[in-house]
Amino acid sequence: QVSAFSDETPSTEALLRAVSSEFDRVIENNRLKAKNRDCIRDAAVDGDACLYIWYDPDRAQGSFSTGEIVAEVIENTNVYFGNPQVEDIQRQPSILIARRVMLEEARKEALSFGGDPESIHSDDDPNGINRQLEHGKVTTLLRFWKQDGVVWFCKVCKNAVLRPPVK
Repeated sequence: QVSAFSDETPSTEALLRAVSSEFDRVIENNRLKAKNRDCIRDAAVDGDACLYIWYDPDRAQGSFSTGEIVAEVIENTNVYFGNPQVEDIQRQPSILIARRVMLEEARKEALSFGGDPESIHSDDDPNGINRQLEHGKVTTLLRFWKQDGVVWFCKVCKNAVLRPPVK
């Protein structure tokens, strides 16, 4: 539900309805209610859960000409905190998210940010399971950190930078 901080006028009511409608669309497109249930189950079984939400400028859907909000459930074993003894997420020095992606996806991302796609090669699943499903994939690390109060991130794999640091 979206509401105004001050008195609502007819124009702000129309704006609030539009924003609320857009939220509903994003929730529906991402199957966010089902993903929230998955997170609740993960938290009940494993003790915690992670829902990674980001803006993908390459997706074109809905009323925007480009870009889409994307949500993904991340296994808690693929999230690494810079200081695991600090429970306040805002005080973490850094956060790493490990993901397995298709080799071509990683190469395409590196190329789009000026990297060398030929330096990226598929690797084995570090856990040694699901070998048939893991063929042609590469492990990427997405790192978040704060610098001067601003969140920065970069994405790397074993031999290459897929996305250089950006705020």
